[in-house]
This record gives sequence, structure tokens and C-alpha cells, in this order.
Amino acid sequence: MPTTEKSVAIACQGGGSHCAFGAGALITLLNALDDDHKLIQGDRQYRIVGVSGTSGGGINAFLTWYGLMLQGAEGCQKGVAALEDFWYALSARDPLDLLTNQIAVQTQRLSGVVPTFEMAPNAWSDIAQRRLLEQVIAQIEPTRLKQMLNDGLPKGAPQLLIGAADIQDGKFKTFKAEKDMNLDMLLASAAVPMLFAPVEIDGHYYIDGLFSENPPISEFISDTPLEERPDEIWVIRVNPMAIDFVPGQVKEIIDRRNEMTGNLSLTQEIDFINVVNKWLENGYFNPSKTNFRHIDVKTFACLEEKGHLASPYDYASKLDRRPEFIENLIETGKRAAAHFLEKELEINVAATRKTPAEIKRTARVG
Repeated sequence: MPTTEKSVAIACQGGGSHCAFGAGALITLLNALDDDHKLIQGDRQYRIVGVSGTSGGGINAFLTWYGLMLQGAEGCQKGVAALEDFWYALSARDPLDLLTNQIAVQTQRLSGVVPTFEMAPNAWSDIAQRRLLEQVIAQIEPTRLKQMLNDGLPKGAPQLLIGAADIQDGKFKTFKAEKDMNLDMLLASAAVPMLFAPVEIDGHYYIDGLFSENPPISEFISDTPLEERPDEIWVIRVNPMAIDFVPGQVKEIIDRRNEMTGNLSLTQEIDFINVVNKWLENGYFNPSKTNFRHIDVKTFACLEEKGHLASPYDYASKLDRRPEFIENLIETGKRAAAHFLEKELEINVAATRKTPAEIKRTARVG
């Protein structure tokens, strides 16, 4: 039976704690891959050729990419374990952390409603930044990663793209997996202004990638040879495109402004891809003589397909690290990804393997 193989790039939106939803979607994906890191259904195969992300989505992308770089079932299992354990560690669990979390969330909810006290990044936020990076590093084997990069990424290895913004020159920056990769790129992508200080890398100062590409997509195309570009790009969204009401209250306006800002660059990049697809479809270009090819962009998982007034996922909840909130987001992401795989690819997710990482986590939180 002839086999049709499609290459796929995964793009992970950023959005604070809501990125736990993306982690859940990626866990479902990794669990569905075979030992060659492919999705297989009948005579169809899907190969992951790239992962991109911004802010918390960038951390999810990095941990997923790390798992995909390892061979066989071990890679998928380590990827799942890394995502599970990172979000477990990030959750507020001790009494002081829970209190601090509650103050942060409630202060944000009061912003724009009553006068609130604001503070520039300080020593406490510096500690939080370094702790975030330590939690990422704890999920990988740094020496092993360095060796993989020093040896040179093997042919066919997935791309890794992390989005950030240069706060001084205002330009977008996309960090890539390469020999001298600096993990501070993850802090740069997640450096939310007013919460964290800009991150210095090679003499430039970077802030939250939500001000650039959320997530990076164009580099899967512009900096990649035609034959290596993905056939499809699957997007994990944490910001809904559409809502079913007109914002009127201050809180509603702030929430919607944040959602639309988080979607702006992504929408523009997808629109351009669709325009090129239309040009090709109408015969404006000869694919064999141009540097263009048809690329399908699909929503792999979306936190809310259509936002609504009673949504629990307001802007302030992107700061919420309560364990039960994070757990709910992860499970919601798992279900959303399973729905996509079963509906679009006819892959029975329930039949995929349950990894040791999931077994360990079930015992840990139970």
C-alpha cells in the first residue's frame, strides 16, 4: 500500500499560565507518536519537522523539541515527563506561594477598576526569572543537550524557533536551536514588561515575545529550503479569535485587548500564507519555478473556540498558578488535541501508550 507522508510544524502561542493548556495538547501529541516520532494512520504518516513558541509556549516548544531530539520511545517519554514536571514545579503549592499568587491575580483583576500599586521589575522578579530557568533546566540533561548541539543537529532533526522582541531597536528576534544556543532565550521570550527585566543576550536586551511573533511561523518558510518546508502548520492557541459578546466593562475591554494583541502577529502571518496558497491555486506562480509551495495552517488545539462573557480564562488568570487551575488547563489541552487527532486524522488516541511519566504523575498528585 502506498504511503503518503506529510511534514508538520507545531506552533505554540504564549500566554502565561494558559500555556499549561498547550502543554496538555503536546503531551497528547507525544503520546500518539510511534518510536520513529511519526503519527501513522493507515497509509498516511505525519512527521514533526519543527516546533516554535513564544513566552510560556516557547518553554513548551523547547521541552517538546528536546524530547523529539532523543531517539525512539525514550524521546517521547522524556518529552512528556518534562512538560508534566515543569508545570507541576511551576504551580504554587506552599502557603506563601499560594498567598503571593492570590495577591497577584486579584491585583490584576482590580487594575483599571480601582487605583492599584505598580512596581518596576526588581530583585524579587530577578529571583523569579532565574527560578523559572532552573525549573526548565531541571527537566533536561544539560550535558546531553550540549553534546547533541556540538555534534551538529542530524539531517531531518526538527527545527526549534523561540520568539522575542528587542526592546531597544523594536525588532523581532527568533532564536533557533544551534551550536551556541543560550537557554536565556527562554527567559527573553517570557520577559513580560512590568513583571520581569529585559534579558541581555549578546549585547541586546529582549522582552516578551508577545510583542513580536506569537508564535514564530514565517521562519519555517523563509529561512528553509523549499523541499524542507512543512506541508502543514498546526497551531496551539491560548487566545480565542472570536467572542460572542461586545466588551463593555473595563475588565472585559482589558481582556479582549490582551487576546487581540496576542493574536495580531499570528493572524497576519497566517493570512499571508493563505494569500500565497490562493496565488498558487489560481496559477499566478509555477511552483516548480518559484520559491513557493502550498502550506495548510490548522488549529491543533484552542483554549476557547469562541470566548464568552462567563469565561474563566480572563487576562488575570494568565498569572494564576493554583495547582487545580494548572491541572484543569493541562487536561483541557489533552482533550482538545485528542479531538483534533481523532476528527482530522482518525487516530484513536485512547489506544496510544500511557507513558511512565503519566503513571508517575498520577501517583504523585493522587
